[in-house]
Amino acid sequence: MPFVLVVEDDPALGAGLEECFRREHFDVHLERDGAEGLAAARDRAPDCIVLDVMLPGMNGFDVVRTFRAGGGAAPVLFLTARAEEADRILGLEMGGDDYLVKPFSNRELIARVRALLRRARRPEEPAGQIACAGFVLEPEAGVLTLPCGRVVELARYETEILRRLFATPGKVVPRSRLLDEIWGWGGETTTRVVDFHVGNLRRKVESDPARPTHILTAHGRGYRWAGG
Repeated sequence: MPFVLVVEDDPALGAGLEECFRREHFDVHLERDGAEGLAAARDRAPDCIVLDVMLPGMNGFDVVRTFRAGGGAAPVLFLTARAEEADRILGLEMGGDDYLVKPFSNRELIARVRALLRRARRPEEPAGQIACAGFVLEPEAGVLTLPCGRVVELARYETEILRRLFATPGKVVPRSRLLDEIWGWGGETTTRVVDFHVGNLRRKVESDPARPTHILTAHGRGYRWAGG
């Protein structure tokens, strides 16, 4: 039975989330402030963390940043009442894996958590160096060597996106495939999480991220690596 840690200070919402997860056959533990949530994340080894951003004492961003800095690897789904893109991007940069804007449906919440759990359980593929058009990707180390010799560090999702682009240079990799293979979100899921991480990649590999020459957009479809 998957174990989910919920950190939510609103009593009614917290109780509703507990009931929702138990009804869907999850083991669930609820904390109501950031510091206690961080302690539970460290001590109770949850399979997934569902975390409100606005928490008393220690906000959700700080909880995840501290959790990740200590080696915590459980996937994190942020809950936020703030729909601004900057807030969602900040959550991803702090180490979150996904986000839901309040109000949300229980069905979507459960679907997102199950997708995060599926991805976390997938065995890592063996990966050595991957060379493409003068770039050398080392997936296990999470680093990319540019043609000029400069080495840049990549986040986990950036590495996974780039590995798939390198595998089929010149061909479009659909956004839906990236969502399915990397995040475990199939079907009609719509999200800008892929675009966010591609934007970060462009800032690391492109001379002018606003006018990319390596990671190109196929509008309405996905992305492709221009070099072969």
